[in-house]
Amino acid sequence: MRDKIDYFSTDLVEKVIQTAKKDGVVTEEEKAIISQLEIDAREFEAEVKNILSSGVSMSQEELVKKIENFKIEMIKKAITCAFSDGRISKDENELLKTMIDFVSEK
Repeated sequence: MRDKIDYFSTDLVEKVIQTAKKDGVVTEEEKAIISQLEIDAREFEAEVKNILSSGVSMSQEELVKKIENFKIEMIKKAITCAFSDGRISKDENELLKTMIDFVSEK
């Protein structure tokens, strides 16, 4: 499970960075979303590892629900970051779409 979490976070960040680089320009807004995502991905990994190593009895269903909730929070934070200037640009929208698609698949 831990390896899957590490790969999930790393792969998600990499996928978003690739999307940002597609047009050859990474805007300040895209950089802000990526920075927020990197922070959230590290927190996500730490939280899941903490849960797994804490010895607290938790069903698989409860763990999956916690992980899903954390993924939703990551997306919410990215949307908040993208909308911080009062609008979501085409580039920001592409990053958000990439995140949502990736999270939905995993």
